[in-house]
Amino acid sequence: MRLSEYTDYTLRVLMYCAAHRERLVTIAELAEHHRLSKNHLMKVVNDLAHRGLIETTRGRGGGMRLLAEPEAIRIGDVVRATETDFRLVECFDADTDACTLSPSCRLKHLFGEALRGYFKALDGATLADMTVGLPEPGVARWARHVAWKGGRPDVDAPNPTSRTAGQDLRAGSLKRAHAMSNNFPGHTAPAAGFEVPLEMLAACHGRVQSQCETMLRLVPHIASHGSDRPAQEAAAAVMRYFDTAARHHHEDEEQDLFPALLESMGGSDAVCLRELTTALCADHRALEGRWGALRQVLERVAAGIAVPLGAADVQGLVDLYAQHIAREESELLPMAARLLSDSELDRVGLAMRTRRGLVSADVPAFAHTADVAR
Repeated sequence: MRLSEYTDYTLRVLMYCAAHRERLVTIAELAEHHRLSKNHLMKVVNDLAHRGLIETTRGRGGGMRLLAEPEAIRIGDVVRATETDFRLVECFDADTDACTLSPSCRLKHLFGEALRGYFKALDGATLADMTVGLPEPGVARWARHVAWKGGRPDVDAPNPTSRTAGQDLRAGSLKRAHAMSNNFPGHTAPAAGFEVPLEMLAACHGRVQSQCETMLRLVPHIASHGSDRPAQEAAAAVMRYFDTAARHHHEDEEQDLFPALLESMGGSDAVCLRELTTALCADHRALEGRWGALRQVLERVAAGIAVPLGAADVQGLVDLYAQHIAREESELLPMAARLLSDSELDRVGLAMRTRRGLVSADVPAFAHTADVAR
């Protein structure tokens, strides 16, 4: 089965945007990188924007960026949305089937089984899985960045994407917490999509870790080089994440996961669970408060204004996240995996998709379950 060029281009656009989430990507850049027609790419980009997977900004300095989380975009859903025909043989379509062998032929069932296996493999992988092994965006960007002084590149300019041993140690507590992210019972698959909401929540912890590490690296970089272009881009990327994905994560838990768990338990167990969810909600408010204070500084950095980023303030947020993640992954997620039924988890996953605008009555999102090839 051969994919259409349109599907091929769509996957390339999504992968490139996922690998460069810290900045805007242009159609001209995509066309040059993949040696593709700008006109063809414009059609793909418009379709992706219409489906809510990317957002576009017009005008000078505009471009596109991935709007949905890479872990939420299954490759199978992309293929279903961009391909027009999965009829491997004529008898797949009862309305047009004129084959005289159809009543007794087993070939249809064989091809049907093959098609289901095909999509099972594609559904087991997400966009995040497809970008593993690509050059790290920050490092690749820094390799292209040249700070010219008197016509010569400043080879001594520091890279805000690199880490010192001290910074690694400061981020250590968060790394140890995240190390448990995919080990809770029943959720060990490498692909994390909304059909496995607990795995999706755990994957978000990894992204929080990444953003916290970026802030840790920004502290010494800004102290030495001020709010230069790399610092501006990094600050903007951190704000984008915490303003959207991190906020959604808290809402996923407080509005959907916590209520589902409380409904599933009774007696003294429910009392203990309520104590846990109440404490986690208090953590959310504390994290949001710390983030609000840091955001004011990062907003000025993103605007190119020279302002120091307090090491103690950043470390305070990092430490609080480490403690919070450790408790969720050692207590909350294992409990949810053990107690919630498949139907309850499906409802949580649907609510998470809806919150991100991936469920629409008008436009079928990639996260929808298609009838074809199931």
